[in-house]
Amino acid sequence: MDLSSRALYAFFIIVVCGVAACAHEELGVAMNAPASAPATVQASRAPLPAPSPYIVADVDDMRAVALALDGPGNVGVAVGNMRVVLEHGQQRFATEGVPDSLRGTVRIPRRFGGGFLFWTETSLYRSQTFDGALTPIARMPSYIETVSFAPKAIFVRMNEGERCAVSLTGERVALDFPALASIEALDDGRALAFDSFGAAFSSVDAGGHWTDVTSQLRSSPQHIAAVKDELWLFDSQGGALGLEPGGRLSFVGDKKPPERVKVRPIDPRWQGGFSPLRTVFRSGAALDDQTSLLVDQGNLVRVDMRTGEIVSMVAGKIPSEASCEAIPTGSDILFACEKDGSSTLVVSHTTGSGDPVIEKTFAENGTFYASDDGGLAFNGACKPTTSAASPACVRQPDGSWTQYDLSGLRGNASFQSATALRWVPRADGHAIALVSEPSLAIYDPRSGARVPLREGESTSAIRRSEFQRQRSMNSFTVDRLWSQSPSGTLRGWAEMWSGGVFEITADGHTRAPYEFNRLTTSGPYALGQWKDGRLLQSTDHGATWTLVAGSPDSSEWTAAINCSSAGCDFGGFYRIGWPTTPPAETPMPIAPQASEVGHSAPVEILCRPSGAIASKVLEYTKDSPEDLGLGAVRLPLTCSRRGFYGDSGQPLFFRPSGTPPHRRWSFVAPFDPLGVIKTTAAMNEVFATTRASRVHDYLADESVRGRFPMTPFDPSRASDLALAFEGFLAQLRAPGRAGEATRPPVRLVAQPPNGMSNIVSGVVLNEKESAFLAITVSRSIREHVLSVGQNGTTELFDVAPGTPENGFSYRNPDVLAIGPDGNLAVIRTPIGNDPPSSMDPAMLWLNGQNPRVLAPWSTLTLANDDACRKDSGYRATLQTMHPWVRVASADVGDGREEDSPMLVRVKWNDKRVCLEGLEVRMPDVEVPVTTPHGTYPMSVGTWLVSLGNTFARIGIAEGIEWRQPLECSIVPR
Repeated sequence: MDLSSRALYAFFIIVVCGVAACAHEELGVAMNAPASAPATVQASRAPLPAPSPYIVADVDDMRAVALALDGPGNVGVAVGNMRVVLEHGQQRFATEGVPDSLRGTVRIPRRFGGGFLFWTETSLYRSQTFDGALTPIARMPSYIETVSFAPKAIFVRMNEGERCAVSLTGERVALDFPALASIEALDDGRALAFDSFGAAFSSVDAGGHWTDVTSQLRSSPQHIAAVKDELWLFDSQGGALGLEPGGRLSFVGDKKPPERVKVRPIDPRWQGGFSPLRTVFRSGAALDDQTSLLVDQGNLVRVDMRTGEIVSMVAGKIPSEASCEAIPTGSDILFACEKDGSSTLVVSHTTGSGDPVIEKTFAENGTFYASDDGGLAFNGACKPTTSAASPACVRQPDGSWTQYDLSGLRGNASFQSATALRWVPRADGHAIALVSEPSLAIYDPRSGARVPLREGESTSAIRRSEFQRQRSMNSFTVDRLWSQSPSGTLRGWAEMWSGGVFEITADGHTRAPYEFNRLTTSGPYALGQWKDGRLLQSTDHGATWTLVAGSPDSSEWTAAINCSSAGCDFGGFYRIGWPTTPPAETPMPIAPQASEVGHSAPVEILCRPSGAIASKVLEYTKDSPEDLGLGAVRLPLTCSRRGFYGDSGQPLFFRPSGTPPHRRWSFVAPFDPLGVIKTTAAMNEVFATTRASRVHDYLADESVRGRFPMTPFDPSRASDLALAFEGFLAQLRAPGRAGEATRPPVRLVAQPPNGMSNIVSGVVLNEKESAFLAITVSRSIREHVLSVGQNGTTELFDVAPGTPENGFSYRNPDVLAIGPDGNLAVIRTPIGNDPPSSMDPAMLWLNGQNPRVLAPWSTLTLANDDACRKDSGYRATLQTMHPWVRVASADVGDGREEDSPMLVRVKWNDKRVCLEGLEVRMPDVEVPVTTPHGTYPMSVGTWLVSLGNTFARIGIAEGIEWRQPLECSIVPR
């Protein structure tokens, strides 16, 4: 059974590291500063509370959700763990937050009492007003994907596929109908829904009656949208059906879902991909405390930093294809621009009343170095024909450009290999170089002076930082990392993992005085997150630091994403300017955590030992474990493993050995409580008795795409084990009964049709034929049933088309089932962790018939019970992501089952579930293993394995077999 692994999610963080220095009592940490280091970190103390520098950001990514409120232009924004109301251009913060980040919000329909619904990753809340007191509703078992309103409940879909209907008070209620995938309803009684089999339904009486409207769709249903007083059903081809008040469905063309609500209106003249304000903090600069300047699509734009409005625009004076970044100077704002990805230019005269001027063009792409005082240099020659050693073209105060290089340094034979790691310009038109080879040094091209840096840990950090910067640098970059103070000290921001702040004095002394968890910089400005989470600000390139207020959103990391002289973009909030607003004295109150929604409980099985433990353990040799097979089997080294597929975390004991075509497979048949280890013949012997083509080529790749138990036609037998390879199937036979004729250990079956290599379930029809369930995925999930026998492969029928809503990675796969008359069906169980219940039942799908509801899992009964022997039903083998049974016994280990996959073979109908076989994880046991170096305990995974009324606890590993017979019964409920 192949199960997708969970995707792991994490932010990319710029971690700065260096020599810790500069101690200060306000920080409450010791930074091990040198005795001569000044205590430059200080706390901000304002005599009166200052207004918040933070305003809610524009919703142009997934960090916030905006909702239109009553009144023109009024908007509510759910951002981080905060709620913010914008009315008449003013913002108002809610007085309490939530424990996690808010992921969505929607108005609650009038039929539920109105108000607003909010949800985090896992919890639902409601409030009568957008920023009012929050009432917790329910907490879900996994991340919430979508929320909608059914006629009488909230319908929630989660990322692992679970679906759940809850009331506004948090009680779990039954779904409107089984296999529900999506639903929306209006206050007038209209409702649309579709299920995971691709069937669509409509209602006009608040779900009292549902009408099947699947035949009216052009393709499978994909999405339902409720927009004001309209209800639309979208199909997978992009078409939409609207449900009219009388119940008639009519095509409404290629309707598009409504656009996301904007926090601020966007001027129609604006053409940028990001909003004006977000662009300001990425590539603009502040003109004054109120306005900022940027270039967008060739237009020079002035933006109000509080409202995001365009104050003025000078159009068409800069190439429209140019991508530009602002560089503030004392009397102007320059823009360094990349054009067509192959050339660069500099624009000046942007702050006056006249038109901007293209001051300088370079015929190549490259890096600009910008200093705090407005100095600017291009990392290249002023003229393309110039040949020089590491040249830099430096802007002069009058707008002309002068070239510097290392020719004076390279005139000395000792420095022939010296190169400029970077140039540091000044506003007066001068520039110095940080050079390498044979050692780091500062070089002044005017005077020819070279000052070597004093070697030490800081010097090594500077070298690493510069090399890392060069490796990660884009073809076009404005580098603002280093600047020179009037006293001649160089100060630089560390890149990547190399440090926080660097200092190089005029005589070559170096140090790295600060270390931050996270740091975002722009020239002289920086925001750094300290080790305890507090935010520090510097406006003088790290010479001094001030504690300032962090983002109102306390649920996300507090370092900024982008900064400019205008302020910073925190994702959910903008920080306007660089004020010294102090941190808040008290944290924001957090709403209570919601209670977890009700679950359908596993069935309890009570077990106790009925016999002694029997174990076989091989002694390790110098070649172990390479010479150990599955169980107490010694392998010749020529048959040593080429990959081990057995896993104590999965209920299948299986291992290949040897190389193609001589490979053998050892396995324990599923649902065999005796735990008999069976080994197949060599594959070249099997090939001789089959007509399978190119099998040897497929086996050259050791990977098995999937493995699963086959449901036998005889319920008293253990199950065959099916292996799905790339291009063909192999069926490993379970042991036969005593006295039976020998059965071939392997049956190779014909190749499935193209596109059906994802085989997930199968049943044995007879000794010569089996049937399989195959899955293909394109725009929707489709399932196919096929039979395989001596005469090849026959496609029997397709299962009703699935929907995109059913295509979650972490779902319990559908299984093929066989009825009492040999007819085939498909069983679909709830997708999440819970066993089927009356609120979310398992479904039986028969070709050409409507799905049938199966009995809840709570009706589980042993198969040899009188009721089960008399019942007919559909037999199938299920593979579930989590166990639906709980082993309850103090006599069998600690009685805990692990949260791992479960295999179960059942006979199922609408009255009960009859248990034919079970494999569920139990605690590990420790077995003493003798090695050449002594005897040591080894942990072996064990499983509760049953067939009919026979139960045992089994552990099989390399060189180890452990078995214990049990007596088990199902605990009545």
